[in-house]
Amino acid sequence: MLGDKLHVGLLFGLGLNSSKFPDQDERNNDWGVDIGGTLQYNLVTWKHLSLYLGGNLVLGVIDPTGDDNTASDIRLQPKLGVQWFFTHMMSLSTEYMQDVVFTINDGNFTNAAFNTAAGGALRLTAYF
Repeated sequence: MLGDKLHVGLLFGLGLNSSKFPDQDERNNDWGVDIGGTLQYNLVTWKHLSLYLGGNLVLGVIDPTGDDNTASDIRLQPKLGVQWFFTHMMSLSTEYMQDVVFTINDGNFTNAAFNTAAGGALRLTAYF
């Protein structure tokens, strides 16, 4: 936390998926890793509630099953949310976040997408 209104954080994610469909002989083994940063600015604070605006910048690598199909992506994620501090060091928040994704294959931008997760996100956060 940088003051009462500004929060800076780090993001890390790892995804693994191994599946086999009944009509196929081989398994699909997919993996991905994300690392990034987050910035949050509290617009209004009232008692234990806070309305915030912020965003994430995420760099990722995904590798689905197959040869030579590893891809990188850059994601910009603006967000708007409400945070409830139920203790001094923990909070529960809900947010709406857009996702702007730029995919890179073999050093070239190959795709740009704009989407949002249905229902947003519900997050439990511990502060240190």
